[in-house]
Amino acid sequence: MNRFPLWKNLLIALALIVGALYTAPNFFGEAPAVQVSAVAATARVDAALATRVERVLKEANITQDGL
Repeated sequence: MNRFPLWKNLLIALALIVGALYTAPNFFGEAPAVQVSAVAATARVDAALATRVERVLKEANITQDGL
């Protein structure tokens, strides 16, 4: 039998949910990333740049998970 009012139970449930969301990133490992973007807002990042980045990573012996 619960002796507490509903609002206190909801407050505790909310605190548990927020705490679980706050600690969720700790269950996943780190994945370092590099973002390649255009210098100017009007310039586009195309497939040629993607292949160039891939080649530079291979030359530096850096393994990649995705591109």
